[in-house]
Amino acid sequence: MSNPTRHLAVLSLIALLPFGAGLLTLDPDHSMVLGLASLTFMILPLAMLVLWPELRTGLLPRGRLAVLTGVVMGFALFLALVRAPHMIFSLTVLHFWLGAMIAGRAMQLAIRAQGPRLAEYALVMLLIAGPLYVTLLPLMQVVYGGAEPLDWLNGMPGFNNVRKMSHLLTLSAISGLGLVAFAPADRLTRREMAIMGLSVLALALVLWSGARGAWIASCAGMLIVGVVALRAGIRFRLVRVLAVVPPAVLLALVLPVPGRSLGLVEELRTSATRGTDVSAISNGRLDMWSNAVELIGQSPISGLGWGQYIFLQDRHPSTHLHNFPLDLLLSFGVPMGLLAIGVLLALWVAAHRRAIHAGGTAMAALCVLDMMAVYSLVSGTYFYGVPVVLTGLVWGICMAPQINRTA
Repeated sequence: MSNPTRHLAVLSLIALLPFGAGLLTLDPDHSMVLGLASLTFMILPLAMLVLWPELRTGLLPRGRLAVLTGVVMGFALFLALVRAPHMIFSLTVLHFWLGAMIAGRAMQLAIRAQGPRLAEYALVMLLIAGPLYVTLLPLMQVVYGGAEPLDWLNGMPGFNNVRKMSHLLTLSAISGLGLVAFAPADRLTRREMAIMGLSVLALALVLWSGARGAWIASCAGMLIVGVVALRAGIRFRLVRVLAVVPPAVLLALVLPVPGRSLGLVEELRTSATRGTDVSAISNGRLDMWSNAVELIGQSPISGLGWGQYIFLQDRHPSTHLHNFPLDLLLSFGVPMGLLAIGVLLALWVAAHRRAIHAGGTAMAALCVLDMMAVYSLVSGTYFYGVPVVLTGLVWGICMAPQINRTA
């Protein structure tokens, strides 16, 4: 086993890049459409490619799924260059997924060469990333909140929109809860207490950010992994996980609420006023999905490229569909879209089969992976650079165990 210093340094970027991007765009007037954090987060897979020798010698995996993945990505590139109404936007979304594939393969190979401690370090950095980033928000208020009220919906440093920020916060919280759920020691060591403390803070920030989809996806993701662990005979520390929730809720209630779209009480009040109106509860998603089905019917075979929804219609200002399977069908057409969904499902099953043979850290990563899978059905988690690349990274952690001959 070689010195893992360079590996640890690269993985530290998980926490440092969102914070750094936010610091560079602390001035609300410097916000970007996609957000600087999404673009600069591609530094992580590039650093892996340059600095990790395992990846340079084993970048391309073998097997049928690897070939099918290459077919899907090649088709996506073809559509971006030939058919997409906005080529640059399509290539931007595509390159995030290329970064996710590099990050996932890098983690897979590095864990095999360096050991599972790299996976644990990556998840700890992810846990730290959310709370570290949020330290920028009071700083922004102090520096730029004097003359005029800040736009807390579209002025988040590095992320622009508050919901893009909540993707990072949710990833951070579930990483912590996964580490708590699959802690190796029966007694509470200083390490376990530190992880639980950070998890309380990260979960409180998710509740405070007001993203209902994140709450639902977090519960569903943890439940799925809990069932998997039970069936596999792996200990799931439910009591410790539940112990994190009450202090997180209390902290979320006392955190200051500087503007709309933030605050646990405000979100609960807004949800209550919508009553039983399904369209209002979904924030217009049902109409958006119906619109997407119409658009898919207009071009069912070939599609028009990734990230083109906003350019194909004028009913909704959203850049994505808040539903990843529909997004793939619209982007690639029905035949290639179904192939892409099938490949992702096969990789999802493979991740579960391998993670249960790899110990607690891989199971903690599986919590993140399953949460993101559920979240992608109601949000744009698989559209922006930070959540896309981080999902690829935890996928690689889950896929690291070698239980068959394919790489």
